[in-house]
Formats: sequence, C-alpha cells, structure tokens
Amino acid sequence: PPTTTIPPVPEMGFVGIDPVRLLDTRESGMRFEAGTTHQLVVAGAHGVAADAAAVVLNLTATESLRRGFMTVYPCGQPRPLASNINFATGETIANAVTSAVGTDRSVCIYTSADTHVIVDIGGAYSVSTNGGRISALNPSRWKSQVIIPSFARINFHA
Repeated sequence: PPTTTIPPVPEMGFVGIDPVRLLDTRESGMRFEAGTTHQLVVAGAHGVAADAAAVVLNLTATESLRRGFMTVYPCGQPRPLASNINFATGETIANAVTSAVGTDRSVCIYTSADTHVIVDIGGAYSVSTNGGRISALNPSRWKSQVIIPSFARINFHA
C-alpha cells in the first residue's frame, strides 16, 4: 500500500469549538457521486485557526444509493486505503474523524458510492494554541477479520 511520511509537527494544542455544520449535500439535493473526491476548506474559517494542522470532524453518510465507504484525508496527499466510515444502502451513519489539514487549508473527502454527505467540525489542533503534542498519521489498514455464518474465521492482511 502507498505510504506517506509526515514529519513531526511543532507543539500544538487542541481547541474545541461549538460544532459548526460545514457541509450538508441534502440542502442542494446533489449527492457526492461514486468515485469522486471533494475538497473542503476547514482551517481559517468557522472559528478554526488558520494555522490548524489537524481538525476533528463528524462525518455522516445518509441516503446512499448503494453500500460504500468514505475516506477523509489531507488534500495534496495520496488517498489512504483505509476508510473512515462504511455504510449500507439507505443507511444514515456517522463517525468521528481526526484528519491532518492539507493544501489550501483543506481536507479531501472521497466516496465510493453515491451518497449525501454531512460534515460538522468540533475543533482543531493548532500551533497557536500552545498545548500538548500531536503527530498526524495517515490511516492505514493493519488487519481485517471477517466472521462468516459458519463461525470459521478468514483473516485478510493488507
């Protein structure tokens, strides 16, 4: 699998904010289409410091046309193989995601299936907050385990 080395970052702290809705595709009626990546500006707006190195998001998939997954990652970096959220047809499901911020102060959202996407932001890690240390990592899959109805185990290794 592709790997990206991210150098250590300077001392940073987390600043929580009252959750702000950044995106809700239901408002436009236009789902994110299967196989597409969308850029979302997250730093320097909505109470998030312009120097934010990572953000904490709530990612929701809803009203999907088929099962699929979404991955959030720093724009300008290769898309990792690991997903942040998996969803079934028509399901509404949410997950907390922490992502490094990429080029143009943005994160990228990839979806494998047509689905409405909702993104709320709840905070960010920033140098200007002078708090604890964080090092951003790209998500990677280390092991998947599927239990089939016969209770036999099949292990998949990436």
